[in-house]
Formats: sequence, C-alpha cells, structure tokens
Amino acid sequence: MSKLDKFIFSVSLFLTISFYGFVNFSFYMQIPSSYISCGIRLIAFSLSGYLFFKDVYSGQINLRRLPVISYALLIACTSLVFCFDKWEIYEVNQNLISGKLYGAYNCFLVGFSVLFTFYCGRDRFNFLINNPLVMFIPALFAVASVLIINSESISNMSMALNKYNMSRSLTKETAINIFTVGMFFLIFGKSFLHRFVFGIIGILMALLNVMLNESRSILVTIAIVGAFYITLSFRKVKTFVFSLMFSALFVLFVVPVLVKTKGFERFHDIIYYREDYLAGNSEFSRIDLIADALNTFLHSTVVFGAGQFMSGSHLIFTEILVSTGIAGMALFMMFFIPTAMASAKASALGIRNPEYSGVLLLLGFALANFIQCLFHGYTYDLYSSYFIPILLSVYNFIREKNYAEY
Repeated sequence: MSKLDKFIFSVSLFLTISFYGFVNFSFYMQIPSSYISCGIRLIAFSLSGYLFFKDVYSGQINLRRLPVISYALLIACTSLVFCFDKWEIYEVNQNLISGKLYGAYNCFLVGFSVLFTFYCGRDRFNFLINNPLVMFIPALFAVASVLIINSESISNMSMALNKYNMSRSLTKETAINIFTVGMFFLIFGKSFLHRFVFGIIGILMALLNVMLNESRSILVTIAIVGAFYITLSFRKVKTFVFSLMFSALFVLFVVPVLVKTKGFERFHDIIYYREDYLAGNSEFSRIDLIADALNTFLHSTVVFGAGQFMSGSHLIFTEILVSTGIAGMALFMMFFIPTAMASAKASALGIRNPEYSGVLLLLGFALANFIQCLFHGYTYDLYSSYFIPILLSVYNFIREKNYAEY
C-alpha cells in the first residue's frame, strides 16, 4: 500500500469517524448542518470510493461471494421500495434537506461513503488492524468536540437544557466509538502508552459523553461492548486478571455515577411501562412501535412486505420485514450468518495471535453498531451502519487467509 493510499485512507477514516464532532461544531457556529455534513460525506465518498474500486480492480475484494451478493440484492430491493414509497421520512431542524431527500442522503451518500471506507481489501485491512490509532484519533477528536461544545450540559447530566437544542443522536455515536477504542486499548494494547494512556483517556471521555446523553441504548451498548472485550480476555491469565480488576473498579466507582444519569432514569419507562400505560400517562413506547410494525407486516403480502421504506419501529429486523418482507429477511440472513461465522474465527485468531489483535477493534465497532440497530434501527441503517462493511471486510480477510493456508 503506497504512502498516498495510506494518507487517503486515513483522511477518509478521520472524516467518517469524527463526523458528529464536525456536526456539533456546525451547531456551535450556528450554520445549517447540511453544509458540514454533505461536504464531509462527499469528500469521504470520493476518497474511499477511489480506494474501494482500486481494491476491486486489483482483485483484493471479490464481489462474487454469497454475503456480498445477498447484501447487494437486499440493497436493490430496499432502494426500489424507497423510490416508489411516497411516505416522507421526517423533517430535520436546521437542515436544508428533509423528507425523502434526507432519506436519499442517508441511504446513498452516507451509506456508500461508509461502505467504501470500511469494506477493505487486503492491504487496507492490514493497515487498519496494524494501526489502531487511525481509529482512535478521529474518535478522540469527535468526543472532545462534543464535550467542549456541550460543556454546560455536563454539570446537570442532561442535554435537555442545552442552548443548541441538539438531539441525543448527535452525541451518541461519539461516546460509543471512543469507548470501544478505549476498551480495546486498555485490554489488548501492546504498550503502556496504549493501555494506560489512550485506553483510560478514551473510557473516561466516553463516560463524560454518556453523562450528558439521555439515551438508554448507549448504556446498554457500552455494557455489552465492555463485556465483549472482557470475555475475549479469558484466553490469557494476565489479561483476564487485569480485566477483572478493571471491572471491579468500574463497578465501585463508575456505576454509582451512571445510575444517576437521565439515560438510566429513562429505564423507568420500560420497567413500569404496564402501570404507566394503564394509568393513561405512558409515552408512545417502543413496544407499541414494534407491535404496529409487525401488524403492518402481517397485513401485507408477507413474502415481499408492505412496500413501506420505514416503519419507525427502531428495530432493524421489523424494518426489513415491513419494507421487503420475508424475502428481504432471507437475504439479510444469507449475508449475516456467513459473516458472523467468519467474525467468530477472526476473533479467535486475534486472541491467539497478537499480530491480528487489531481485528478485535473492528469487531467491537461492528458489535456496537449492530446493538444500536436493535434499539435505534431504521431501514437506511442497512446502508449507513458500520457493522455491515466491517463484517464484509472480516469475511474477505478470513476467506483469503484460509485460501493462503491451503
């Protein structure tokens, strides 16, 4: 991989991972976020697209494999639904794009810039797993931007009183990304600097971000990602003991603070949902949204869905069923099962061989984004979520490695 290609790839990664840091700056500067977001996505799309098609041309990415073909067919089906569906997705405050145009932006511009960035050929994949700092630096920049611009919200642990009137989604991904990189460095870092400087800084900044975000899913995500890395540490005694010590300190000193956040308080809506619903004062719950989506699916053609691009259920599986039916779900499973099996092999390889430990960072990113699709998933996440191109990259890596061994 040439120095120019490394530079282009690093810039594309920086723009993609640090995206919400730049968007927060647009609110601070009081300019329409469309200028910032479209500009960043166009640059990332152009740079990563050049590298992606270069990988395809050189034979480092094989597009004639079952997960790739299944995913491509699913995207084609959902794109047709999007084109013919008259339902406008939603309005976006302080944006020049809204409704169906905003959906097109999320699906095609954002989606393909993310796909081209994280669906890597052999050279880019090796560069990525051997240089985890290229993911740490943009994640650190993004969360630092969020914390600086929203510093007034940290004291009351809520963005509700934020003068910029930002939604939770604009700070959620920054916390998840830096927490994932921080946990990877803390447990699998190869040096003191990686473990006790980058790792601890990443986790602490992630927790500060979590405090000002009122999302429940972000708490669930960091808990599962943390458990994922601690579980992977079982294979080595020293790493496992260190993970247990860190977990004990986390429970003693951090959990008591997290339970006082607005996000944790919002779990009350789930625990006491039945009582609140019977009392007539419940919000429009996610349970109702999922039930409505399933009802729409069952009253459709079932095999091909209701032809509705988004149901608003916040769950990626019901979104697929409503938009493309059982046929779409079958295509998704044909993508997901082989790539998940390849990811399991890659995680075992990363644990055994320190040379490939960087794969565990990518898998952590994929896991975190997949969890978000279970809590805040829409149909356009099939295009724009990190977990799909990362799983395709890992699948490509495992297939090539198996071929080389034989």
